[in-house]
Amino acid sequence: MTTITDLHFGVCPKCHSHDGYINIGQGHWFYCREHKVRWFGGANLFDSWKLETDDEQRETYAALQFDQYREVEPCHSLPPHCVVTTERAMADHVGPTNGCCTDPTCRTL
Repeated sequence: MTTITDLHFGVCPKCHSHDGYINIGQGHWFYCREHKVRWFGGANLFDSWKLETDDEQRETYAALQFDQYREVEPCHSLPPHCVVTTERAMADHVGPTNGCCTDPTCRTL
């Protein structure tokens, strides 16, 4: 699991982290292995897809069993438990009322 400092691409709505991304064609999919969820980060944003063959991308997809991951809306709040600590993040905070955070004590400072 990656320690997240940049929330631009979002994090898992359950654990507020992610395990990076994989490329599917030119698309970049972020994911959480523990919770078997994924979300689309964008296309052609990173050059990494150019360095992978279609076969390599298929191997990664198969190794992760990515077809078994559920597509979700990522959370764009800071861990732990959505406690927001910066003005920038405060504007982006998404609390428990719309399903981002599973912690009922989620709050902003």
